Amino acid sequence: MLYLRIDEQLAPSPQIGFIISKVVGGSVTRHRIARQLRHAVADQIQSLPGHSQLVIRVINSDGDFVTELAQAITKIIKKSEVKS
Repeated sequence: MLYLRIDEQLAPSPQIGFIISKVVGGSVTRHRIARQLRHAVADQIQSLPGHSQLVIRVINSDGDFVTELAQAITKIIKKSEVKS
């Protein structure tokens, strides 16, 4: 799940945060997933609108979440451009 907040009172550069459920696995697994997500998001962060916060929530580890994340970020960026 992705949540995007755009507010002029936020920092001028985009911010990204992760919420990884304990259902996904132990600490080592959750940290591995967080590293993979940070790597996947690194090249897309500049595409996010300024003054925005993106929260990525991982509820389970089924599927290829990195590919799903890339598609979801692209979709949410397009939605934010339409609303702006």
